[in-house]
Amino acid sequence: MQLLVKIGPPFGLITQNCPTSLLLSRKPTGGDQSSLWLSHTLLPKVSEPHGSKRNLLILNLDDWVDGKLIPKGSVIILNAWGLHHDESKFPNPDTFDPDHFAGQTELAPGLAAAADYENRDHYGYGSGRRICPGIHLAERNLFLGIAKILWAFHIAPGKDELGQVIEPNIDPATAYSTGFLPCALPYAVEITPRSEARRATIMREFKEAEENVFAKYQT
Repeated sequence: MQLLVKIGPPFGLITQNCPTSLLLSRKPTGGDQSSLWLSHTLLPKVSEPHGSKRNLLILNLDDWVDGKLIPKGSVIILNAWGLHHDESKFPNPDTFDPDHFAGQTELAPGLAAAADYENRDHYGYGSGRRICPGIHLAERNLFLGIAKILWAFHIAPGKDELGQVIEPNIDPATAYSTGFLPCALPYAVEITPRSEARRATIMREFKEAEENVFAKYQT
């Protein structure tokens, strides 16, 4: 989220080339993926800061790779950071630029299963036998989350008590917690509905969810 805060207004383009009915009458669904191109290009970008911690391998035998010995007991970690910041693929790898993946329409599960690894967009789900088994569900839910947030809200940097804008920290070294599952540290943000029509749509669909879904699980 803080990456979207940093980028700011250009992400309002999420609504370009979408049907009027989508803009006003309902939130995005999985069937809108081909129209919401910006949400799709954001999928690999939000996986970049830290990559996957799933691809850990401990060798049970000595191994040789390119003439170099990797001793038994060595811990091998997928270098997702290096793959995501490869200057031969991205001229500005340290910039949060969704255009890195412009034109890429295949979802991560398809790219991960493809024979040509050069077409992989990101390694946020790992790779090989240790790839995330929930990649199909995770990718689609991530798309829906991004699309709905951008459809529904204006996202802007927060302000201090004097009304001065507080620029979010997006430095991968200092903006996240450490450990197995890094999360963004607290940051200031202002989130407001894009319009009264969209606020009404959100509240209507929330009421429908309360009546048709949540009510089934109330005790």
